[in-house]
Amino acid sequence: MKKLLPLCWLCLLASGPLWAQTLLPSSFETNGTVNTIQRAGDTVYVGGSFSTIGYNTSSVARLPGGGSLPDQNFPRSNGAINAWAADGAGGYYVGGGFTQIGGQNRLYVAHILADKTVDAAFNPGTNSLVNALALSGNLLYVGGYFTQIGDQPRTFLAALNATTGTPTAWNPSPD
Repeated sequence: MKKLLPLCWLCLLASGPLWAQTLLPSSFETNGTVNTIQRAGDTVYVGGSFSTIGYNTSSVARLPGGGSLPDQNFPRSNGAINAWAADGAGGYYVGGGFTQIGGQNRLYVAHILADKTVDAAFNPGTNSLVNALALSGNLLYVGGYFTQIGDQPRTFLAALNATTGTPTAWNPSPD
């Protein structure tokens, strides 16, 4: 019996880690609504109607390494981010309810380059919210509540040249 007691004690100690909780390597909490999340490699991009993810971030955040600390040098917006689309070169197109991003005037749609600057050549602008973005080749499809984009009448849906932001002739005018 005396030899059995140390063996039982050893088994009990060895099984302790089986009940331990495992911490997730990355977690974050916002003070508002998250509308869109994109992952590129080990980096997570979050957009929505919030102003913090642990730190002051505005409504757009880049979480490098999938970690919980946002990149404080990522461009800030003055309104909600509703949609992201990767540009294939390390940058992103963003759409939402903003009129400024990264200190630049941009009406509801912008292109953030891989170096975290706002693309000066891309400035189509819309007259209302952007809720969806999709990139196909050199065309950026934009969906939202707008009736005009880049000085062209487009109702709710448009295709833009992804480099210049110029609207194409495509004009589906959905109901």
